[in-house]
Amino acid sequence: MFAKTKNVTHLQIRTIHSTSLCSKGNQQRYKIAGSSGATKTVNQRREEQLKLKLDQIRKKWIEDMNRRQTLVGTKPETNIYFIKDYEQHFYSLSESMTLIRTAAQPEMFDCLENPLRLTLVLNMKTKKNNKFIQKHEALLTLPYALDFMPPRRVVAICENTEQAEECLKNGAKYAGTHEIIVRLENGSLHYEDYDTIISHSSHEKALTKIRSVLKDRLPKADRLGEDLLPLLQREKSGVMVNSKQVQGIPEINELTVVIGQPSWPDEQISSNIKSYFQALEATKSNRILGKMILEANLSVQPFDVTIPLDITPFQLDCE
Repeated sequence: MFAKTKNVTHLQIRTIHSTSLCSKGNQQRYKIAGSSGATKTVNQRREEQLKLKLDQIRKKWIEDMNRRQTLVGTKPETNIYFIKDYEQHFYSLSESMTLIRTAAQPEMFDCLENPLRLTLVLNMKTKKNNKFIQKHEALLTLPYALDFMPPRRVVAICENTEQAEECLKNGAKYAGTHEIIVRLENGSLHYEDYDTIISHSSHEKALTKIRSVLKDRLPKADRLGEDLLPLLQREKSGVMVNSKQVQGIPEINELTVVIGQPSWPDEQISSNIKSYFQALEATKSNRILGKMILEANLSVQPFDVTIPLDITPFQLDCE
């Protein structure tokens, strides 16, 4: 009456999306076919991506430089035009400050007392096409002090407790003897807690041993001495400038400094700008080919616009 059926053996089949059908203890994984060539590591892929990004940045910069060169001498004939189609216009300091003060009025951005910043483009080229200066730093004292900015935090490593007490009275943020070196080494006095270090000459050897901790703040000849008070006054009242590399463009660095406030008279702002120019040119490496400062832009927050500044008068003062 009923047809006789054959016995069918049911095979255990492991699906790709589930391991629920695996027999107990079966931990085997299927092999995935791959290319016969060597696989790239994560770091190699990251390096390739970074190189591609830097090449694109550099290509865009070169194209922009070439475009600006072709536009030299072109002037708009009407009051309405696209800026990108004509030669870049650079404003005098007087024109720039008029524009900034107009926008900084209380009725608009209300930022007459905010820091006025100058961003400089620095030349890092040398006589060799593939060699560039990495960065530039200088310490200077401005004719018109930036009293509205936080003072520089100076660490004084002194010969004895009497000298340490004297430094504290004269404005040092931290002062002491060998215990300061110990705090710097173990991190209880953190790199972000101070801006610069001055030291008595007797501690030079001990400081050299922790140069990996101090990095570029390791006291050198101009921050080492027997009498620390003159060093303290210079470091406390001075302005340290450090340029930064531009990603993908080793030919230039950027440096942003504070030159005053929009409410200041033009004469005071001009004097501070001249001081920066003179300090940078005076400390310029003799390997740099050509002028040190290529361009400058003025800005003030929250007015998010930069104004190209005509730097010709300031460069002439440096010659």
